Amino acid sequence: DYTNGGQVTYKWKNTDMVLSPNKVLGSQFTVKATKNLNILLLTKFVARQYLDNTQTQSRSLDQYIVNDIAINYQPTIKGIKNLNLGLLVNNISNHIYSSNGYSYSGIVNFARKDFSFVYPQAGINFMAKIELLF
Repeated sequence: DYTNGGQVTYKWKNTDMVLSPNKVLGSQFTVKATKNLNILLLTKFVARQYLDNTQTQSRSLDQYIVNDIAINYQPTIKGIKNLNLGLLVNNISNHIYSSNGYSYSGIVNFARKDFSFVYPQAGINFMAKIELLF
């Protein structure tokens, strides 16, 4: 209670755990394009996550689906035991979503105020790798 000082207690029962979605699903679809080239489509679904124990929708993260593509190429080169080239394209649909956040409440001027903050995730982004074994 920022107006009067002290604390006001609220009790909730049988609520979802904070930032713990009740569904997380993932899939991987692989295409072996050639002997040395694999292309993978990775999909992740995360259900609604609550930022506090009230299970209030205004203090939650929306569910989201994100798709990534991974490309792995292993060319055969004389004198090199193993060469693996990879490209990972994350969030290929450039989806705007948040995967984490926090919330707090207080009484200000005799009225309850709720504050929620979220961490937006990156849009489409890339990562490349080179593995080389001799």
